Amino acid sequence: MTRRSRRLRNCKIVSINSQNEATQEQSLEQEQRSSQGQQSASSQPHIGNEDQSNNEQQSDAQEGRGVWIVGNNGQHRRKRGRTTMADIWNLAEEERIKVEVDKYGCPCTEEGAVLSSFLGVIAKNGRYAPLDISRWDNKALNSYKDKMLKLIESKFSYPIGTRDWVLASLNKKWRDYKSELKSEYFLPKEKSVNEIMANVPQDVIEDQWCRMVSEWCTEKSKKLCEANTANSRKQKNAHTSGRKSHARRRKEMEKEYGKEPDRLTFWEITHKKKTGEFVDSDTERKVNAARKELDGVVSQGIEPTSELIEELFTKHIGPEHNGRVKGLGLGPTPTSYYRLNCWGLPSNNQPSASDERSREVDKLKGEMKGLQKEVERLQALISKKFPEENLGSPSPTSSPPINLQVVDHGSANCSSPNIRSSNSSHEPQTNLHGRTV
Repeated sequence: MTRRSRRLRNCKIVSINSQNEATQEQSLEQEQRSSQGQQSASSQPHIGNEDQSNNEQQSDAQEGRGVWIVGNNGQHRRKRGRTTMADIWNLAEEERIKVEVDKYGCPCTEEGAVLSSFLGVIAKNGRYAPLDISRWDNKALNSYKDKMLKLIESKFSYPIGTRDWVLASLNKKWRDYKSELKSEYFLPKEKSVNEIMANVPQDVIEDQWCRMVSEWCTEKSKKLCEANTANSRKQKNAHTSGRKSHARRRKEMEKEYGKEPDRLTFWEITHKKKTGEFVDSDTERKVNAARKELDGVVSQGIEPTSELIEELFTKHIGPEHNGRVKGLGLGPTPTSYYRLNCWGLPSNNQPSASDERSREVDKLKGEMKGLQKEVERLQALISKKFPEENLGSPSPTSSPPINLQVVDHGSANCSSPNIRSSNSSHEPQTNLHGRTV
């Protein structure tokens, strides 16, 4: 007989075999296994078609190996090891944790926090997310992404649109983990490269570690590291939400105030300490400037609209960049944010009409070049089969070329002033059927 962990007791678990996916009762009778064999099988993680050795390795990872620490007095105490989410691995095959998402497809409840923690475990597992691949957008990772999604969706139930958020979260956690490993173990000023390679971190696959260290030693990687360090120092206005996602925080505020907070209010709350002070003077200056201008509008008896608040936020806090919405965390993009809120994109995020026309002209030019090449190919083919016709250079006695012009065929009876006779005189002509026209 197996009891739910405290984490799972707070989650909504559904069965894929239930037609209406009703919430399963958390009683011990339903958690009872039908046989002793099922109990022993449930102690192993469900990882698809992995071989037996991988099953054993993953089972060891689930046990949450701790670290023994020896104090000054010689006493031993055990420190908690890495989070392994053993209760998630041991979910029955037909069970899923149902994840609620907001309008942007971001998990916004306690189940979302469990999903996020499980994604962190997967991102640190070299069998699912290899560390020796340099970039997340590398095509070599595509098969691994499919494998990760298959595993995650065997434990969690969420809308298909949330896959983008899941992959983005995996990307961030995967990069953060590599950064942690580099900060702690890659010390070229203190150790040689061979010594660093020999010091393989716990739970890291040795071959992947060696290849990753070799990549870090290249000049390209060093220059990229210097650029990233410089950009990191320029970052300001750190939030104070901690591990709690912005989506969960917005959901809590929506329940508390009865409506979704505007972006200026949300930015202000998530950039204050518990004491009520702002995280830095720059953030305080920006928020106070926006509030002052907003209060000026209210003092005139004008009710501030959502569009006005967005305008003030963009003006004082700053515009969007890199496909993300400032202050809303992982998930929302400028396109989805402004579309779902029925607003137009800000001018600094909106392409100009001249840019649109330029792109359209370039597209048409490309299509014309393609058509020209196709005509030349057909001419060459016909000339090869009928050399006596000499299609490449028309003879002086041949009829003049036809000047093709675009005609509006919206009405069958309308005539276009651009269509003119190619003959100098308008004498009656004879058509193919012998009739005079």
